[in-house]
Amino acid sequence: MLRSIQMEPQSKPASVVQDLIDPVQKTATAITVAATAFGLLAVFLINLISGALPLKLLDPQWQLQVILQLISNVSFPLVAFMLICLAPQIDPNLALLQRWRQRCQALALAAVLLFLLIIPLQIHASWRVIRQAQVEQASQLRNNQRQFNALQQAIVQATTMNDLQARMRALNGPVLGTQDQALPLERVRKQLLQALELARANNRNTLASLPPDQVLAQVINTVQIACTSLVMALSFAAGARRPGSRRTLLLQAVYQGRQWLLARKLMASTETGPSLQDRQRASEQQKKLTNESRKRALKEQQERERKHKQSLTKWGKQRKWF
Repeated sequence: MLRSIQMEPQSKPASVVQDLIDPVQKTATAITVAATAFGLLAVFLINLISGALPLKLLDPQWQLQVILQLISNVSFPLVAFMLICLAPQIDPNLALLQRWRQRCQALALAAVLLFLLIIPLQIHASWRVIRQAQVEQASQLRNNQRQFNALQQAIVQATTMNDLQARMRALNGPVLGTQDQALPLERVRKQLLQALELARANNRNTLASLPPDQVLAQVINTVQIACTSLVMALSFAAGARRPGSRRTLLLQAVYQGRQWLLARKLMASTETGPSLQDRQRASEQQKKLTNESRKRALKEQQERERKHKQSLTKWGKQRKWF
């Protein structure tokens, strides 16, 4: 009896413990996980819609703003998708959770496509923003140059100090002080022209091109969002599943890619060189030709020796040596 008591297991197997769990608690936990997932999706949609209003579909700045809002809050739908996929594992008896998981896995295909499309959209919108800034800067440079030309013409055509001051006031130019008005007109005109040329050169240097820091920041932001979009597309592809498919989209792509590589490797091996059987057949033919050539050479040598011996015998008989 003591021996039987010692052989009694101290702890129950995991399967027995799992069966003892209250089914109601399992159902409640699964529903809680699913409700949390839908709550995260609701928060994501609220943030995305509030950031997208008002709608400006053709504005590149609006496109970049929406993309940034989407990438900044992408963790909400990703975690929600993971929770919806895990909820049926907690309580497999709930058919509703199974249907939700299948629908979310089908909708994840659209999420994969969306994040893949974000990459060219981000690049195109960034290029349009930079191009638009260049156009605006060039327009501002032309307007400033036109203003400088008008000021230069007013300075040159002024006949008196009062006339000069009136022309400057009409063109929103520099205002002459009391000390400047006491100076001769030619001296004031020379000083104004020198200051005007200096301002023209500074304006040309400033607006000739966009600041490098601004362009670099836009490029870095574009690369960051493109890489994040690619990672998110792969993450959703790891759980996305087409209806009726046993593999997820990522596993299906890996499987097809592996099959394609094997096919390419097989085609390359058949195109670049002969197969093993062809090489063996060619080697046997080469050996056969080599043996035949050796036999033919040996036969020719024996024939030459025989003829030489006959000629020697004939020559000896003629000399009566034999």
